Amino acid sequence: MIPRRYASILCASIVGGLACWLTPGTAVERYAFLFTTIPFTGTQSTIDGNGSPEKPYAHKTSKQLDFKKISQPIDITITDDPNQIFQSSPPSPVDYAIILKNLTRLHQDSIAIGTPLTWTETEAIPLATLDQQLDTIPNLITAAPLSRGSVPSPIPPAFRRASIPLSQLHGNTALVPIVNRIPIPDVLLGNKSSFAGFTALESEPDQNSYPLIAIWDDRVVLSFHLLAALNHLNIPPSSIQIHIGRHIHLGKKSYYIPIDNYGRLSLYPEPFKTIKTIPLPFENLVDATDDTFHKNTFKPIVIRNTHSAQDLPAIEYSNSLIQTITLFANSSNGFSIKYYSTLTKDIEILFIAAMLCLTFGIQNFCPGRDARMPLLALSAVTFVLHFLIVHLTATWIPTLPILASLAVAIFFTRRKTNQYRRGRFHLPW
Repeated sequence: MIPRRYASILCASIVGGLACWLTPGTAVERYAFLFTTIPFTGTQSTIDGNGSPEKPYAHKTSKQLDFKKISQPIDITITDDPNQIFQSSPPSPVDYAIILKNLTRLHQDSIAIGTPLTWTETEAIPLATLDQQLDTIPNLITAAPLSRGSVPSPIPPAFRRASIPLSQLHGNTALVPIVNRIPIPDVLLGNKSSFAGFTALESEPDQNSYPLIAIWDDRVVLSFHLLAALNHLNIPPSSIQIHIGRHIHLGKKSYYIPIDNYGRLSLYPEPFKTIKTIPLPFENLVDATDDTFHKNTFKPIVIRNTHSAQDLPAIEYSNSLIQTITLFANSSNGFSIKYYSTLTKDIEILFIAAMLCLTFGIQNFCPGRDARMPLLALSAVTFVLHFLIVHLTATWIPTLPILASLAVAIFFTRRKTNQYRRGRFHLPW
């Protein structure tokens, strides 16, 4: 018959090995990770990853905001034009050309137009006038929705200039939306140096989300929000790295935007949704003076459509546009993303083996009735060391398998103690 202390360490080894194999990525381990890290979180947080080397656990937290340090773009809104300043409502191509010309006269060389520049039943000459005016703006970002159809189209030059190669996209891309066309006809995007980003992905079923990337042929196209923030941060799209299910790294230290497996924003700090803007009506720019933008430190200025004739998704997009650009442009002030690396399986096994050896030593050199207290103390020390190691080294260690092994060892030790007492006092049962 196997001695009890050997049976104890054998069962503890089996339980520890099974726990090391079965617990990673399960709900039990995720709750343990949440319990370990939640005392140090802010007002809103989410847990990502599954504890594997490819997708380590991450804690995404919204920080406490210092609104004095938050910069936001000037909010130029296209209204219903109650005073009938323009030729038509919404403004015609000629109206846009006049306003953009005034903006360049006022030394605004960075402009982001967050509404598609498209008109039906419009003559060619006004469109050509606006198209030429777009090319006079040094830093221009235009916008259009994207979709996926049976007849693909080539990537327009403005979208291609603002896109990145697939090599900058890391991880499983199976769920990233694929697009191949602009669903509206004859949209103006600029010709020479402009960038273009998408306002919405019509192939996406969840229109309440915030998609940031999509795949078009062999390129990754970016959202209008993201391009406007990159322009403000002076970061070219070629500098960013995208890790699906984790984040978009903007190329600078601590500049991360958390995304899910679909390339959508996975965390939106509530304080940013409450940021108030002071809209500047589009028609006020007809006779704007030099001091209109004298305090502006955020570039680009953003033009968005608030016309009442829009459909509901377009209105919701417009209402959140300034806040979302502000969020991305101040990502170090809004997001805190901390990744916790994991040990390799070999190191985890050595870690557990060392603890089993220590457990066996305690059982071997302590009398049966006294072994429980040292093992309970060892469990408490392990629990404390777990918190210290996780927070000081940002490494997730196999504490659950170790605690499971110790629990089995304590159980066997308790049974041995009861038997010892029955033998000593000559109890009949």
